[in-house]
Amino acid sequence: NTYEKIHEQSLKNKDNIVLYVGRLSYSPKRVDRLITIWKNIEYQFPEWKFLIIGDGPERTRLEALVLKYKLKRISFLGYQDPEVYYQKARIFCLSSTYEGFGMVLTEAMQHKVVPMAFDSYKALHDIVEDKKNGFVIPPFDLSAYASRLSLLMKDFRLCAQLAENAQEKALEFDVEKIGEKWMGLFKFLCQNEKC
Repeated sequence: NTYEKIHEQSLKNKDNIVLYVGRLSYSPKRVDRLITIWKNIEYQFPEWKFLIIGDGPERTRLEALVLKYKLKRISFLGYQDPEVYYQKARIFCLSSTYEGFGMVLTEAMQHKVVPMAFDSYKALHDIVEDKKNGFVIPPFDLSAYASRLSLLMKDFRLCAQLAENAQEKALEFDVEKIGEKWMGLFKFLCQNEKC
């Protein structure tokens, strides 16, 4: 049908990639959680791979964890321009204990990458609406995270719909829209304060 053709066309350049972009530090990022999640589902999805973009003090320990678990389709790519990976990935995973705003989520969403994150910081709800433009997972429930990730990897139609919604939501954070809001606030304040 037309719906499926539109989504198929809009996501035709996407590969079966799960993506993480960020610093490799234990606190607050906890990328080890994502490796454990991947360990539990990798065997079910031989056509998918997990790419980790970024570097930091935890990289050696995380690479050792991948070797320990004998994971085959997970790659550490170090510092890279994430743009090309956002363009290719289908799913973006964040595993942080806390974040400020989580800018990487909106960056991924701009490129129709479906975001997933733990419900561990308040600003997440300004970005991700659970089951509408991504998944919000109960804090640190690795099995729930794995279950939702598996669902996205299996269900192309669901992944495509969430990807479209994610891109639409990301437009709310466009610099021009945010700039207009700031200008409106400044005008309002100046009128009340007689600037």
